[in-house]
Amino acid sequence: MHNAQSCVVCCDGAPDTFLNRWGIGITMSWHADRMGLQPAIHYREDSLNGWNCDSKYINEEGKIQRIIQLSDDIATIETIAMARAFFEVATSIRPEIAAIVVTDHIASLRDLEHENGHPIHTEPSSTRKTYRYAFAYSLRLLRTQIVNALRVHATIRVVYHKERGFDKNWRADQLSRSEDIDDCRLPDANDEHFLVRINFNADPSTLRKNADGMILEQVLQLE
Repeated sequence: MHNAQSCVVCCDGAPDTFLNRWGIGITMSWHADRMGLQPAIHYREDSLNGWNCDSKYINEEGKIQRIIQLSDDIATIETIAMARAFFEVATSIRPEIAAIVVTDHIASLRDLEHENGHPIHTEPSSTRKTYRYAFAYSLRLLRTQIVNALRVHATIRVVYHKERGFDKNWRADQLSRSEDIDDCRLPDANDEHFLVRINFNADPSTLRKNADGMILEQVLQLE
């Protein structure tokens, strides 16, 4: 991979309430161009799956919480998948290689941007998804991994998956539904990086939205 100029990390997550399990899928491809549009010169993939009953963490009050609390908590699992993608960016991609994260749930970044520079609090009785215990956990985890990744890479491009020609049956989603169940424990997410502000629009010339105002592509950077 000595001649790689970019690495594209695709991430997706899926809860399976019928089987009482969840999963995330990751694919990574290295390319000879900076935008990751040419054919891959190296490729690998990974998945992480767990049982809902085993997917627990300690909240800020010291109580044990389950990640899957709702009947179909897609937002939480998608956000955890994106956190895993940024973890890969921080640990698997050399700083001189352009990092591109591709996701089908880019809306999680909007929730995180709303909390930029502020701790993510929870209110279990609230109907706002940003205040649910499980989603707040996933946002804290995402912020931690984004900050870690941006301490390695000066900028990281985030792209909506359809802009790269992927559909709902893309490989990352297939991996997230793998039949292999891992005995995995989710990491702590204590939001220790909330004072580190992220510039979610580091390159205004590349910020693209669709007709409904949904962001399709953006560049992240530490402020």
